[in-house]
Amino acid sequence: RIVCVQCGAPIPSITVVTADIDQCFEACTASCVMWAFEIVANLFLARWGPISVQVHRGKREQSRLQGNKWSRSWSSFTLAELRRATAAATWLTLVYFMGSTWELAGMAIGNVYSSAVVALVLIVQEYLWFNNTEKAFAAGWRFASAPATLAQHLRAKRYVDDLLCVSTSVCGPCVFKFLQGGYAQPLSPCSGHRADC
Repeated sequence: RIVCVQCGAPIPSITVVTADIDQCFEACTASCVMWAFEIVANLFLARWGPISVQVHRGKREQSRLQGNKWSRSWSSFTLAELRRATAAATWLTLVYFMGSTWELAGMAIGNVYSSAVVALVLIVQEYLWFNNTEKAFAAGWRFASAPATLAQHLRAKRYVDDLLCVSTSVCGPCVFKFLQGGYAQPLSPCSGHRADC
């Protein structure tokens, strides 16, 4: 008989939890995006130093990290240029519609850049929660004593604002509560959020 390593409840051989991060586009403000950008920029600089990101447009878009070299088919962007572009795009929240001007709450849904900056914010939230296992362990999550230990118990993937988490040692309710700790926005279980096999 398998039991949850967190609460001791009996569990099946595998637990699958799916959830949606509520209102993540609407709650994603420019200040939140820039906070996340600075964290990623500092990690980027610590790992690769002051190099640029190069983008190639063609039949297949590509990107690469490179020194500040220029070539005909590649556009080069420094971290400072990416910071300015991100700030400009996230501060553009006014919409003119049928004679009225409206201000969006957060990022517009359906815009390619909006999806990218929302992903940036969520990536940082996940990075801080899943890599700061001391905080999770102190909050009472016994299976989160170290990143390697956590990875033995949970495998999670996210597509934009949809989550999928699989575990063979933690029950559905505990997985859901643990995931909620990693995001600023509340989670909603998808229909039948707990599929036990």
